[in-house]
Formats: sequence, structure tokens, C-alpha cells
Amino acid sequence: MLINNCSSCGGKVEFSPKDKALKCLKCGEIYPINYQKNAKKKPLVDSDEDEGFKEWENTSRCFQCSNCGSQIILNKYEMTNTCQYCNTSSLVPLNDLPGLKPSIVLPFKISKEDAREVFKKNIKNKFFLPKEFKKSLPNTEIGASYIPSFSFACNVYAMYHGIEEYKKEIKKNGETEVVTRTRPISGHIKHNFNNIIIEVSDKINQQNLSSILPFNFNEGYDFDSAFIMGYSVGYYNQTPTDAFEEAKLMAEQEIIKMIKNRYFNNVVSLSIDSNFSNESYIYSLVPVYFVNFKYKNKEYFNLMNGQNGNIGGGLPYSKVKISFIVLLSIILVIGVPLLILLLS
Repeated sequence: MLINNCSSCGGKVEFSPKDKALKCLKCGEIYPINYQKNAKKKPLVDSDEDEGFKEWENTSRCFQCSNCGSQIILNKYEMTNTCQYCNTSSLVPLNDLPGLKPSIVLPFKISKEDAREVFKKNIKNKFFLPKEFKKSLPNTEIGASYIPSFSFACNVYAMYHGIEEYKKEIKKNGETEVVTRTRPISGHIKHNFNNIIIEVSDKINQQNLSSILPFNFNEGYDFDSAFIMGYSVGYYNQTPTDAFEEAKLMAEQEIIKMIKNRYFNNVVSLSIDSNFSNESYIYSLVPVYFVNFKYKNKEYFNLMNGQNGNIGGGLPYSKVKISFIVLLSIILVIGVPLLILLLS
């Protein structure tokens, strides 16, 4: 039975990552959650007729932020009016809540209390950030939200054709010369993908989510409203069928990498013909912290993985450090061979 208030003191309860249970914010009373792992991926061909695509208004409500336009889902007991994306108090209730009820949820492992310190600690390990930024981190606004995503599984069989470039030494006029030759390549490759994660929120994009991967789906559990107590849930904006088209592109990019890794030399003009089978999916909620801050009068938006603390790319990078690395790379590529030639 879902509760909102502590039976001992009447205080508000919410999910506590440290206790892996509901916890009263006032007196600390703990209420265990029944963790289960029964949900399975469903065949993609059945997604359009999935009985899960129905309203779950008995346990949740939908709101829209009048500031940034995001739509979020809150537990029916949540009384907050703060948008977890932009941290403004401008949520307006929507009348309808159409959609799919999540099958699994990956609970937050980093608590709200620790999120800011984890972010600051991980920032200091990034080389390309300005020294003054790492020494004196700006005040950050952090919001916690579960991001809707579809996790896909599929088998891929791909035929491919391409050209492999290779170097060959030839003797000409008594001197050895290195020339580039080519030869055709072809073959096939099979691979089974288990978790291609496609975000389907209306606020972030796939690049944002990819920047904080991976998520550990072994720590995912059957959806229970207790997990989202104290957190918001992003509203999804794609059907599984539409999202799978993006998953196919990601799978093909991985297949291309696998093919190129088969050869020692450079592969060009590569074309593949992919066949997908046994497509399945599951609707999952993944834990994400939204981090907003200002540095040198510029607004920054970033994400942090709520499981492992991985930080996204929305950071102020040092142009000096980047220029130094580029210059060093040029010296190593050009300068070292030139020095060897001069000394030989």
C-alpha cells in the first residue's frame, strides 16, 4: 500500500537511496519496499496493442512547466510545484495523463543530499576544465528526475562490402618507396544486442543521455510507485516503434565498428545490409540529476548519472589546455618522425 505520510509523526516520506526504502523526512522512520524482478522485455510487434498503454491516473498526475515547457509525471501524493528540469516553481496541472506505465525502474543510488558533493568531486577529476573553475565551483541547482527510456534487444545479421587500404613497399630507381594499395573486402557479421537505451523524454536528447552512460540494468526492479516518492518522472514522447528506428541506427554504428576492428588497416567505402530479428523492448525509468550553474556570466546545463555519478558534457572547457594538447599532438605526429629522419 502506497503511503505519503509517516504513521508515527505524520511527516512526509520519500524514497531514500541510502536506505533503499521509504523514509520519513521528519523522524527517520523506515518503510521497506517490496523489490521484485519479474518484468520482461515484450515483443516490439505487439507494442501498438500493448495493454500497458493506458492511463495510470489512479497513482499519478501530469504537470507542465510554464517556464521551460517540460511535461513531468508526479506521484499522486506529491505536492511540489518545482520543475526538476529548470528548478522554477511553475508547474501547471494537465487534465489528461495518457500513456504507458513503466515496467522497470532503476532506483537512485546517489541521494539528493550527496548529489552536489558527488558532482563537485567528479568535476575535479576532469583535466580540460579551467583551474579556477575546479578550485571554486559555482553554486549549483540540482533537480532529480527519472528519465523515460525504452531499452531494446534484437539480433542483427549484416552483410558488408568495402575497401581496405594498406601500405606496401616498392623499389623504384634503387630506392624504397611506400605506396598505398587497396583491396576489396566482404563478409558477414552476427551480433545480439541486449540493452540499447533510447531516451524518449521531451527535455533532453540522446546525446545528453549517452554522455552519462552506462546504467546498470541488473539493478533495475519492477516499477513500484514507492521508488518515485520525492522525485519526478519525465513524460515520454515517442512510441516504442518510433524509438526503435533510432535504436537500429545505433546498432548499425556498432556493427560498423566491429567490422572495422576485424582489419589491421584503414577501411573505407563500407556499406552494410542489416537484417533485424527478435526485436523486443521494455519501458524503463533511469535516474538522472539535472545540474544548472552559472560560470563567468554564462548559464550551463548538465546531467549526472543517479547511479554512478557520471557527468555529462555541459561544462566550461579550458581553451588553453585544449590548445596545448592539440599542439603537443602535432609535435608528436610531425616532429618525432622528422627528428628521426634528421638523425638517421
